[in-house]
Amino acid sequence: MGVPPEQAEAQADVLTEAFNVNLESLVTKDYLAARFAEQNASIDTRFVEQNAYIDTRFAEQKTEMKTGFARLDAKTDRNFHIFCWTQGVVVAAVILPYLERLMAL
Repeated sequence: MGVPPEQAEAQADVLTEAFNVNLESLVTKDYLAARFAEQNASIDTRFVEQNAYIDTRFAEQKTEMKTGFARLDAKTDRNFHIFCWTQGVVVAAVILPYLERLMAL
């Protein structure tokens, strides 16, 4: 019932070699921790870069909006002054003749 010693030794050698090959290809906790640390650092770097890009874009947009609002304020002020002058001309051209007639009565 037993296996001859030479055959048992050959089988043991083959099994030992197979186990050694499989052990070398196993993923260890240390390997996974190192890979996670690498990926985490990469992700952190990408987040920092993305946040810097977003901050820059918001600053640019804020500057553009301030410039645009300043232009609109200047234009509105100019238009308001023109409106005031035209109202003055209308008052002078329309209302003053009526006042003259009222005073003449």
